[in-house]
Amino acid sequence: MSCPANNHTLSAGLLDSWLRCSALCGARHTALSRLARSQKSLASKAHLFTGQDTSEALPPTNESKGVAQNMAHLFGSPAVKKTSFALLSVGILFAWMAAVAAGQPSDEDTFKQAMTEGHRALPDNPVQADKWFRRALALSPNDPNALDGIASAQRLRTDAELQGLRREMRQLLAVEDWGGALVAVEQMEALAPQSADDDLRLRLVNLVELERGLDRYLQRPERLGIPAGRQRALSLVAAEGETGQRIFDKIDRLRALLEQDGPPRAQLLLHVSLCQSVRLQPGRDLGAVRGEVALDVAPGDYHIIGVRRGYREARAQATLSPGETLRQAIVCDERI
Repeated sequence: MSCPANNHTLSAGLLDSWLRCSALCGARHTALSRLARSQKSLASKAHLFTGQDTSEALPPTNESKGVAQNMAHLFGSPAVKKTSFALLSVGILFAWMAAVAAGQPSDEDTFKQAMTEGHRALPDNPVQADKWFRRALALSPNDPNALDGIASAQRLRTDAELQGLRREMRQLLAVEDWGGALVAVEQMEALAPQSADDDLRLRLVNLVELERGLDRYLQRPERLGIPAGRQRALSLVAAEGETGQRIFDKIDRLRALLEQDGPPRAQLLLHVSLCQSVRLQPGRDLGAVRGEVALDVAPGDYHIIGVRRGYREARAQATLSPGETLRQAIVCDERI
């Protein structure tokens, strides 16, 4: 146990503990001397607080009577009790404040700790390192070391994101996802403009537009019946360069449609009941139709409308693919 031998501000309330500590360390004589000085000091302070003379309440003592007798005389006076309580309260308050202050690190220590943690996390976790450096910068604004740390963390974050986007782009190119690969390239350009690959970007843009045009005519072959549409389709199948197997197969399919004798056709077998007239949209007015009628039409979407006086219009929709034959009934039997 260490003894507070140099503590000259002991209050009367803590004196007993101090004496026990001094006795254990072999400082009994020093303790008694401090007791006598504390008695005189407390008497003087009691007189200041109460205006009463407490000298009579503190009779002289000697070493043989022991510390207990001295303390009993010392605190026997009400004035001294009041003074001692006030001094003890103030002493405890200052001791608590000192303990709290001693337990809290300074801003400088916190700054150093934040910088240390930032450098430790920087190689493997630049995101966490950036947070530590920003915490340090908040404690010391414009500190060059904190600013350098933030810049280093941001560079490492950018490099890591670029590596991830490059891996993603290579995977998308391997499965011929040209649109997804183009998005990855655009994200890399936004993240680091100096990393832009103009040739790759242009190639991907052309592939995306080519596949989009092929799908337009493969999904709606009736557009080939329009001269402008047919001319556009011919330019698509004449595309050159590396396209990937998927686009190559679509070019072959569209070329086969273009080589057919005339535009592709489909057949609609329409069965009409109880209708006075029938219209086909887009197309023509079929007039009064009874039973089943076969219609040779271009592939596409059609609306069939049956009309009968006093009855609601009968409506149906039909979608035909190239070479398809579709049966559709239309009945006018719902009164208004």
